Amino acid sequence: MIRRLSKHARTLLLVTTAITIAGAVLAVGGVPPVVILVFGALALAAGLGATFLEGTRGALLPVALLLGLAVYCVVQAVPLPIEWLRNLSPSAADVWSRSLQPIGEAVPHGALSLDPGASIVEALKWASYAALVHVGAVLSARGGGDKVLVAVFVSCWLVALASLGHVLLSATTVWGVYTPWHKIPPSHMGPLLNTNTLAGYMNLGVFIGLGLLVRRRPTLPRPVLGVGLVTILAVSIRTASRGGLGALGLGLIVFTVAALVMTVDGARRPRPRVGRRAHLRAARGRGRARPLQRRLGLLGSCSAKTRSSSGSWVGAAR
Repeated sequence: MIRRLSKHARTLLLVTTAITIAGAVLAVGGVPPVVILVFGALALAAGLGATFLEGTRGALLPVALLLGLAVYCVVQAVPLPIEWLRNLSPSAADVWSRSLQPIGEAVPHGALSLDPGASIVEALKWASYAALVHVGAVLSARGGGDKVLVAVFVSCWLVALASLGHVLLSATTVWGVYTPWHKIPPSHMGPLLNTNTLAGYMNLGVFIGLGLLVRRRPTLPRPVLGVGLVTILAVSIRTASRGGLGALGLGLIVFTVAALVMTVDGARRPRPRVGRRAHLRAARGRGRARPLQRRLGLLGSCSAKTRSSSGSWVGAAR
């Protein structure tokens, strides 16, 4: 049964989405399976809660596409008889059939995937993406699009601060807990160990921050947006990723051109005459209403005087 969630429930949905977005990227980019399990469950819970919002529709096509990829990963992990597997994927059947030869055992079943556990993890990732896209679309349809963008911007800001903090402390582990498999220089230690991935995420924060900053009524105060934007931009440049810097420069050029076009178009566009006529009618209505209000006031005072005089005359007659 579909029920209309209260305002507090929608706030809880937004908070859950923000925690999922920020927590997954801060926890080593959501790479460890435990992190994927925890925040994937939160994302699925948020997506399930979003379906109970009455009168809203999510982004059906992207959600269906992402869920289809999740189902595809699950199908690859399903055990199949080795005879069926030879017809579907001879190479996978060859690997599975010879996997237990060193101990002299035969393998009656196999999967299309050579690592079914990894396929299940990828299925959870795709399902989490679908849930978050659905939540974002539903909240945007109910007027919460700016808040979702703020949640992503704040997560980018937190990643930037965490990266700078690791560099200042010359950390050799992530959060003092996770030790990377490959040797990472202290200058690049942080929640996102891949510099290209970090640059891409910082670029996302830059353009979301610019979009929020140029709004007439920004969701966050402009000084706060400015500080966060400068921090994210500094970390993006510091990654020294050629692809990231190229995408950042190209995006800034496109953003500048689009902003100039919109500004010039807004300046050239004349104001509608209907608005002026409406203002004139309202002014005339106020002008006509004032004499009427005065007349009503005079009539009210006269009636009050009449009632008082008649009351005194009746009292005197008694």
